Amino acid sequence: MPAIDISLAAVWPILTRVIIIVVLAAVLRAVLVRLIRRVMSSKIALRRTEVKEVLAERTDTLSRVLVQITSIVIWIVAALTILSEAGMDIAPVLATVGLGALAIGLAAQNIIRDYFNGFFILMEDWYRVGEVAIIGGTGGLVESISLRRTVLRDLSGTLHIIPNSKVEWASNMTRDWSRINLNVGVAYR
Repeated sequence: MPAIDISLAAVWPILTRVIIIVVLAAVLRAVLVRLIRRVMSSKIALRRTEVKEVLAERTDTLSRVLVQITSIVIWIVAALTILSEAGMDIAPVLATVGLGALAIGLAAQNIIRDYFNGFFILMEDWYRVGEVAIIGGTGGLVESISLRRTVLRDLSGTLHIIPNSKVEWASNMTRDWSRINLNVGVAYR
């Protein structure tokens, strides 16, 4: 069995590269966080005219999701690069991570679909909290929206929790203007 050299002279170049990788990953993440927030606020603000607080909440929600995804990818790549710099063969690690991601993806298809649909529902601004909407045939007041689900309360007080993957269409009854048609009976006399 060959002897392992653990002297400072042997470890220092590897340690230096690891520190550089960590610093570069942190700087890249910080730059991308600012860029994502700036782009999201400018793109969404150009599309919609709404109350600033509502726009800020929607922009913050969408930005947080993109920042989390970006951060995860950056740190995974940094960790694999560090393992590679330390001399570890990362091919088995990549294969294991790939198989694990595949298994999780297959097991959590509906959850992933909920999050994707929720992201686009919020980004395209289909409906907001406090509006009356019909979603998949169920109508009511929108009480909450998240990336995973939409919560409606109908006129009888029943609370409907709808996974965003089940939202194929929505009718917004109170956006910008609304109308009610009444048939009023009037005697001929």
